[in-house]
Amino acid sequence: MHSYPAAGDEVGPYRIQRRLGDSDHGVLYAATQGAGGREVALRVLSADAAEDTVARRRVTRAARAAASVQSPHVALVYLYGEDKRRRMYVASELVTGDQLGHVLRHQGAAPVHLGLQLMAQVATGLSAIHSTGVLHGGLTPANVLVQWRAGTPTAVLGDIGVSRSVTAPEVHLGEQPGVASDVHSLGALVWTTLTGEPVHQGSDFQVAEAFVRDPVPQLQGRSPQVRHLNELLAKAMHRDPARRHASALELRDDLVAALALPGEAGPLRRRPVVVKGPDRRTTVTTTVAALLLMLVGLVAGTVLLFSSF
Repeated sequence: MHSYPAAGDEVGPYRIQRRLGDSDHGVLYAATQGAGGREVALRVLSADAAEDTVARRRVTRAARAAASVQSPHVALVYLYGEDKRRRMYVASELVTGDQLGHVLRHQGAAPVHLGLQLMAQVATGLSAIHSTGVLHGGLTPANVLVQWRAGTPTAVLGDIGVSRSVTAPEVHLGEQPGVASDVHSLGALVWTTLTGEPVHQGSDFQVAEAFVRDPVPQLQGRSPQVRHLNELLAKAMHRDPARRHASALELRDDLVAALALPGEAGPLRRRPVVVKGPDRRTTVTTTVAALLLMLVGLVAGTVLLFSSF
């Protein structure tokens, strides 16, 4: 089992500078290539991932494909491989910006217009990834970086193929993931960005179960924009992959269309789920029926009582 490198250690042709963050799938570092070389984001996979043949194959294939993606919304992949200590790594463009997850935790939901702009950009980047024949596989707020370029917010996708999300219903039920699985993850990301909260709470298993069992939540409000977004969310996160948006580009077009519609004045919130009680007429009917049964029982008991004398 390998150990993670520390500042000053070498991984392949890269020297570790500082640790940027970590996840179940590995640790992300800032590193440089050679003396005075360019700074890169270096993902060193966990020992479990590095020793998993399927995971290694998936990461290698995704990194090879991602190296050919040319999109302002996808972090460039420079190099991938394995060092002499059998540590698997992927070196990519070091994007200066904040993780979307960090922004949502500390600032709450994005303003609707900004959130829709960012999600349309994520959809554009996801489409570029799909065009190479691979899936992102683990789209979450943690692997979307937000940076400002010439005063304009830009979303950049990273960690292609490093993790494998199991929250799409078909994947949770044992089917192979596809483009529709990434579309489902993007739908969930749209919800989280606009509301500041996840679609469902709990462990990965509990969240996946909820996606299979529960209806897609809806936003509160009656504006044309909210009605459009509720239809978008219901489609993107539909239980049946065949009934989702056919591609990330189709979902992007839906997001762009939402930008042109009049919306709510304030932030978006989850529509409360109304638990309907029993119908009053049904209650009255049931009560009357119960009383009649009690009366019949009383009469029958009285007849039996007197017949015994």
